[in-house]
Amino acid sequence: MGAPSMTLRVTLLRHRLRGIVRWPAARSRQGAALIDCPHAAGCGGCSLISLTDDAQHAFKRERVERAFSGYAALAETQLTDLVTTEANTRYRTRAKLVVSAMGELGLYGRGSHDVIDIPQCQVLTPSLSDVVAALRELLATPITSEVPNSRARSIPISGVDLREVRDGASTGVLVTLIGPPRARTAIDALALHVARLPNVLGVAFSARDADSAQVLGSSPVPLHGVALAR
Repeated sequence: MGAPSMTLRVTLLRHRLRGIVRWPAARSRQGAALIDCPHAAGCGGCSLISLTDDAQHAFKRERVERAFSGYAALAETQLTDLVTTEANTRYRTRAKLVVSAMGELGLYGRGSHDVIDIPQCQVLTPSLSDVVAALRELLATPITSEVPNSRARSIPISGVDLREVRDGASTGVLVTLIGPPRARTAIDALALHVARLPNVLGVAFSARDADSAQVLGSSPVPLHGVALAR
């Protein structure tokens, strides 16, 4: 008798696709335990986090097979084995995060534009996590606001793009602060503090209008440190 099957109904909001995927129940390479993330219930970042490694791999393979099946020239393509990371935590070397008016730094919640603060994110590399934590502290620093009992006007950025770069044994982080051009003076002041953080190699500014549908803004303009790194 074969292994019991699991059925997962998935809604891919980004592509507006719906599908049902079936595969045998399987243990992950770290045993039956799944990634323990305190933000998983609300954060929209890791949509498959509740599944074992093997189940995630099967889901991704099935999506590729389904995409190819719609084209005669690709329908018979033989897929090779999925290339995976050595670990399923602390591997992500880039983070595009959003910032709320109150200083929460993280990702949008599932099916909403509410910012979920994710200080214990399980997928960012240690160097990215350290810089994000330090930036979170900077955003939490009290700044005089003209609005009583509010910090809404003290947060000049709407997002941040972080990239880990490596040169041999050395690791550093490039930081792009994203916000409206009208807040450039405040963003420049914040950039100066960010540039002084440990492991930050360079800081840039990306202009983004407040009503833009995109998280990222225009091409980055270097402000401090290096502009390019490997």
